[in-house]
Amino acid sequence: MRKLLLFITLFVCHLVLADSVTPEEALQKAQTFLSQKSPSKARRAIKRAPALTALQQDQFYIFNIADNGGFVVVSGDDRTEQILGYSDSGNIDEQNMPENMRSFLQEYADGIKYLKEHNVQVADTPTDGRRAAPAMARKSISPLLSSSWNQNYPYNAQCPVFTIGENSYPSVTGCVATAMAQVMYYHRCPINTTAQIPAYTSSRTVNGQTFERTLPAIPAGTAIDWNNMKDYYYNSESDNTSINAISTLMLMCGQSVEMSYSPSASGASSSNVVPALVNYFDYEEETVRLLSRYNYGYTDWQEIIYKELQENRPVYYSGSTTTSGHAFVCDGYDQDDFYHINWGWGGTSDGYFRLYLLNPHDQGIGGSTDLSGYGIGQEIIVGIKPNDGISTPRQQCLVANYIYERDHEDGIARDAGGNFKMNILYSASNPLGTSCRFDAGLRILNSVGTVVKDIPDPLVQNLVIPVGWTSTDDEAVAVTIDGSVPDGDYKMIMTSRMTGSGEMLADVNSENVFLSFTISGNTLTVNTKKPVFDLQLNSISLSDGSDGRAGSEQAIVVNLTNNGSDYHHELCYLLAGETRLSYAAFADVKGGKTADVAFTYTPASAGDHRFYIYAYNNGKWVALGSQVITFTEASASTADPELTFNPVIANKVGENSNVVSILGNKIKVSINITNPSATDTYNNYIQWDVYEYQNTENFRLYELKQYQIKPGQTQTIEVIIPQLRNNWYYGFSIYYRKGSKWQDRSFFTFIRTSPALTTWTADGTESVTAFTDGNVLTIPAGAAAVDISGLAPSSVVRNGNPNCLIYTDNSSMMTDMKNVVLNGNCENLQLTDGYDFYIPQDIQAVNCQYARTLAGNCNERKGWETIMLPFDVQNVSIGGSSNWWKTGDADTGAQLFVREFTSEQDDVLNLDYATDMKAGQPYFIGGAPSLAGQQIILSGSNQYIEAGNGKRISGGQYKNVGSYRQQYIENVYVLNSDGNAFTGSDGNVVQPFRAYFLNIDAEASAEGKTLYLNKEGEDPTAIRAIHVETDTENVRYNLSGQRVDSGYKGVVIKNGKKLLVR
Repeated sequence: MRKLLLFITLFVCHLVLADSVTPEEALQKAQTFLSQKSPSKARRAIKRAPALTALQQDQFYIFNIADNGGFVVVSGDDRTEQILGYSDSGNIDEQNMPENMRSFLQEYADGIKYLKEHNVQVADTPTDGRRAAPAMARKSISPLLSSSWNQNYPYNAQCPVFTIGENSYPSVTGCVATAMAQVMYYHRCPINTTAQIPAYTSSRTVNGQTFERTLPAIPAGTAIDWNNMKDYYYNSESDNTSINAISTLMLMCGQSVEMSYSPSASGASSSNVVPALVNYFDYEEETVRLLSRYNYGYTDWQEIIYKELQENRPVYYSGSTTTSGHAFVCDGYDQDDFYHINWGWGGTSDGYFRLYLLNPHDQGIGGSTDLSGYGIGQEIIVGIKPNDGISTPRQQCLVANYIYERDHEDGIARDAGGNFKMNILYSASNPLGTSCRFDAGLRILNSVGTVVKDIPDPLVQNLVIPVGWTSTDDEAVAVTIDGSVPDGDYKMIMTSRMTGSGEMLADVNSENVFLSFTISGNTLTVNTKKPVFDLQLNSISLSDGSDGRAGSEQAIVVNLTNNGSDYHHELCYLLAGETRLSYAAFADVKGGKTADVAFTYTPASAGDHRFYIYAYNNGKWVALGSQVITFTEASASTADPELTFNPVIANKVGENSNVVSILGNKIKVSINITNPSATDTYNNYIQWDVYEYQNTENFRLYELKQYQIKPGQTQTIEVIIPQLRNNWYYGFSIYYRKGSKWQDRSFFTFIRTSPALTTWTADGTESVTAFTDGNVLTIPAGAAAVDISGLAPSSVVRNGNPNCLIYTDNSSMMTDMKNVVLNGNCENLQLTDGYDFYIPQDIQAVNCQYARTLAGNCNERKGWETIMLPFDVQNVSIGGSSNWWKTGDADTGAQLFVREFTSEQDDVLNLDYATDMKAGQPYFIGGAPSLAGQQIILSGSNQYIEAGNGKRISGGQYKNVGSYRQQYIENVYVLNSDGNAFTGSDGNVVQPFRAYFLNIDAEASAEGKTLYLNKEGEDPTAIRAIHVETDTENVRYNLSGQRVDSGYKGVVIKNGKKLLVR
């Protein structure tokens, strides 16, 4: 599986001094990172990619790895993490990526630019000696979606088609429909629509031209043909049944959210998705709801999403703006809080992303004192699951947005009756996706969180609240606090319930949104101050890197001074003569500070363009001012320039009469495309295709994309097509379009594959060598896997690694089938401890087995060993008898113990009982003395085993990582000889099928540190002292962790348990 890991974050590092990173330094950082992560890739050529926009120059650096081997994103400022992102495959293509990913990358540039321009200094995080709260460990969750769908053909085969002049243009499905459809495809529900999807008229205006189309109603009971849908479609798809199935679903989804279609784009509001799922597709009304990022701190936000994924529910996700939004699906989780995003672009750029821009606890960009985190216009839909058919009262409440007192800045005096009178302004959101009636109220809590009173219950009844949020700013609510409330510190929170339901509930997010006040004698002091909106527009200008030419993307910089409270919201712009706001960028400007906010704009024509800038305040867009920017004429030439092509076939071994011979069955071509024009940019389509030439076979694979190649620029397209037929002819062609006409074939050749021996070392290094049939094939000594498909050796001689996988399409030359993969199936996967294992391609294994001889000195506090296996353990055998491990405190007779990393607290790692052992996940295993020297056989059957290196479990500071091979790991924690702690060093060797710990912050040093093992739920006091002893059976400690003698009286810790000695 292609795995893209891109760190969409600016985790601010703990560096006191700030400095820019030069291109040379950035390259060194990239090479160092690759040498640690993948030594084989570190040896490849690394080339810097061009900046994506003028704004991003020197804010970060992107380095592409040769042979389409991935890329590394390096920060241009040392106040952030060095490595912002990386990919294991592919290269960054500046002109061809999903627009939502492009905007994520722009957030990098905006943030680092602010750090540099405002000289933000980052200090070391202070420590006060207090023990941190436990950080729960999160397991990896593989992507839930199997589909990689897109918005074009064949997905849009039933979407409206528009005619412009003599040409017809089909509209795309729209990202909202594609995201929605992929979630429904995961659930395969419903089998037909449950209500009529109404007719409506779609209307969308593009460049002054309005495109309208009336779509007829879709009847209730219309079938959804899940069985004939595919996980992926090529542009050349010709299966009409399947095309009809997928395009019908896309049309249903689009029409259910009232998609506005046009030849260039299609759009809909995410708020329409919830009622569409409930009303037309029978999803669970009681759980599905729309949540906004603005109402949550980052920790709470990601916790909501992680819990959804734990429940096997993909999350509909959108980054909304004032005019449109990018919708996609979050469907998986990986180490260090990376969440898998399916962008809905046919698999392009799918990968793992951070869900936030800044660590809210570090004083970085903007230097906010608000630790609740920064929202960036994100929304999610959670609780998407098929209707369970059980009617449950819908106990739902609102989401708190804000609350404050309107009129009293200097305190409130008691009136003649002994009461305090307040005028409360508050706002709450309806997360249910449809208009509902709510009762709303306020509640007072004391300093320990106990309810003092509801005032009154409820305050407002039977209030209709549409999707989104409602505000009471126009008329404050009069609230009286009577004399029965004693002196003290209090919080006022918002409460609500659906009208007609049960008790009043604290609004979601009330732990973060509340009004703080203090009563002392006859005075009530409001501690939560009313926010002041006072943004001053200083200038609107072109960035230094923009050329100001019409027809090309320009970077616009808005300079603001904030004379009021901190501003964390979007800015919009309005062009003179237009009536609809356009999204500019998210602005984060602290009170009393001046900042630049940048956005991109493509002028359609030269001349003066007046920009009006708007900011958001209390539910309204407020004009800050305007300024004119003058753009010059675009290039006089309107025709696309000629291109030159220089394809390089990487594994070419010969050429004769327009036939290129390659070694192996994998085509690897680097297509270098040059625009020789000095003035004109190429902005049109390029296509390559590969097809079987022999025996009129039907195989054909091609890629058609739009490219923008600037004057004098060369771009490279990497084409890798593996697992083709051996001894077979393929045609390879390249075409490009000028204007509306395709040019004659720009490049063509035949490619002939030939069988070869492919080997992989345990670190994934791949080698392809020639082999002569009829000879003895001796597997190289360092190989951990080989592919001999298509070869005809007289016999096969295995190497000294009993775990070496042998892939083949003919097993007649094999003397036994242990670890032989015949056409993707392995009858007997038998793994031997102490030897490397590597799986380059997914396999289906019938029988899986691994044996380990345990030391047998585990008392559940020490004597632990680590383990990670590539298959799910379904059976345990000890001494030929079926067995299992201890799964709870009540299981007192078990002699085998298995635990997993579940949380951490400072330097203590908490382990809890493991109920199962999953493939690719690290665990702790140990045996009682009765098992000393005995062989434990762990086995499973009928399992699909994925290629890769396993999963990791992430805590707050540390991550638990497993390995299938012997390797030297830098800056690592390895298990000590007593099996009760992990000792840190600058480097150590890890053995196959074992696990270790790493710092999540790669810059933090492990050397000299110790991480102690503890049982989940037990007090970790004195755990350090207990665990470093080689013999703790008769040693006692006081609660401060000091060793005491046998005469000590009071509470002591012995063998990890508290005892009272009198």
